[in-house]
Amino acid sequence: MPPTSPSPPTHDEAEQLAASLRTVPLLQEVGDGTLSTLIDAGERRSLEAGEALIEEGAAGDSLYFILRGEVEIFRLDPESGREHRIAEAAGGEIVGEVALLDDGLRTASVRAAVEGTEVFGVAIDRFKALGREDVAVAQLELALARRVAGFFRAATAAQVEALEGQRRESALRAQETEARVEMGEFLVRTVAGIALYIFVLGMASSLVSVLPSATLVGLPILLGFAALVAVFIRGSRFTARELGITLDGAGSELVAALLWSLPLVGVLLVAKAAMIQWLPGGSEERLLDLGRHHDMSTGLFLAMGLLATVLTPVQEFVTRSGVQAPLSRYLGGGSGAWKAIAVAGLLFSATHMHVSARMAIAVFPLGIYWGWMFHRRRSLVGVSVSHLLIANIGFLVVGFDGFLR
Repeated sequence: MPPTSPSPPTHDEAEQLAASLRTVPLLQEVGDGTLSTLIDAGERRSLEAGEALIEEGAAGDSLYFILRGEVEIFRLDPESGREHRIAEAAGGEIVGEVALLDDGLRTASVRAAVEGTEVFGVAIDRFKALGREDVAVAQLELALARRVAGFFRAATAAQVEALEGQRRESALRAQETEARVEMGEFLVRTVAGIALYIFVLGMASSLVSVLPSATLVGLPILLGFAALVAVFIRGSRFTARELGITLDGAGSELVAALLWSLPLVGVLLVAKAAMIQWLPGGSEERLLDLGRHHDMSTGLFLAMGLLATVLTPVQEFVTRSGVQAPLSRYLGGGSGAWKAIAVAGLLFSATHMHVSARMAIAVFPLGIYWGWMFHRRRSLVGVSVSHLLIANIGFLVVGFDGFLR
């Protein structure tokens, strides 16, 4: 409701009202004469807590300068019928100024938040009429219009930011959904591959004793796993670099493989010495046994060495690129990376069960070590070279065959 035609305030009341209006930033530079004109055109009003000043949906016929206290601004939710507080305003601020721009209905309700809230209201028609007569009031009207335009710009920017936030949130949810789907596919393929491995292993285990090398048994199994991993990679969102399939920095990887393999050579020698000392029949073994494979023809010996050289990178490809790298991405860093290393180590260990349980147990720590190396370097080159080097030293130089079969 617009202010009623007010009775002129007394001189003292006018001075007090002028001092209160000076607290409004837009009125601080207004001349005394213009301010006096505004005071004569408006009305001072005192509100009780909760009393309505503006009702949503009512005609926008006045604006209010808040002199003291605080008001709350509410909007009605048309679906639920509930009001939601959207803002608040205190002494020195203005409400209802949107009515200067159009004759539309009020878009929000304004109520006093505290007892004794005081406002000074001016009817829009009177305010505009004063603007046509007083340049200072016209400038004030322009300043109020700019203020409203600033509010609209801020509201538009906030809405755009909110929409952008919703877009980002939707994109994040879509990525999470894709990751869950990909993780599900990864688990399906991994479980299916392991089941297939166990099935084939059971069928092929009887061949170990009749073939010159267990490698000939593991070869088709390993190639089958590698084929499954290759299919998975082709249909995944992983890059080759993420899976360690790269030759970038191959030279430094070779140097790192040699340096990081030295501690393992020492561990092999210590382990062999301990076996000789404490295991039954160990006294018959030698610490270094270069002639263990003297009964194997030179051609077969070289062929087996070449086969191992080719298959070692394939084995690391299956273990690191097919299991560890995807799991590490799904589980995240920190403990998740170590979980991925442990799972890959278990799979690496299980792929040696066709040789013997002792062999599977013995290579598990090596699998963990190479998994850590892969996590640090993210390249198959280093772990493959280290794997090949340690395998050759372990079986051709140190000679663990007798203990692990």
